[in-house]
Amino acid sequence: MGERYIKGRKSVRVEKYLVNLLCRAGSIEKARTRLEALKGGLSLRQYFELKSEILEFEGRFADAIDAIYSIPDRLEFTEDYTTHLTYLYMKSEQFEKAFEISSSFLKDRNYNPNYRADIINREFSKKKLGRNPKVQNLNRIVENSASDPDCRAGALLVLGEHDQAYEIFRSESDNDFSKLEGYLRWPIAQVISDKLAALRDSLTSSKRTLDELVSIESGSKISGSGDIS
Repeated sequence: MGERYIKGRKSVRVEKYLVNLLCRAGSIEKARTRLEALKGGLSLRQYFELKSEILEFEGRFADAIDAIYSIPDRLEFTEDYTTHLTYLYMKSEQFEKAFEISSSFLKDRNYNPNYRADIINREFSKKKLGRNPKVQNLNRIVENSASDPDCRAGALLVLGEHDQAYEIFRSESDNDFSKLEGYLRWPIAQVISDKLAALRDSLTSSKRTLDELVSIESGSKISGSGDIS
């Protein structure tokens, strides 16, 4: 049934974005209904990732984790799979598990510095467990992530440089307001959640409301929506 809604990669991006908007607007049942209507037009990976996102918005982190484990070909995209799982384990405050998964992933890849998100998740989880993070690994990310401002900000947060991280988030949100909700959901950014929430309130007055965005039909053009994964 979902094939008639999905007519290409762009349509999948739009539908994923709309499901995300419905969740952010608190319309969880509408998001779930839309996902089920699309089921036949999505790959199993796309379906379970969106299902996991809906469950995350409900605060059902164990079920969200189970949805990721349900993806049959998850080992074919190990990096995304690992990053998503550690994110959910951090959301549920299972930092030992998040540290274990990210450490195993990085060890198998000789702690390659290109896996920035996994390094940040590992060092953040380590810090939450009362252990000292590897400062040199985080400094390397700060110094070499000019093209990846989100990871640069994440590393700065783990290093305790909250003001610098906030300025990056503010600049990125000015350019793409949709990124701000993601920052507010990020466990690493909870230390500055009050400032981010205040930023959202100030930007919302000059942006379209979530209710307006949710009303957009799947075939409509969404400016600057990007791919939500």
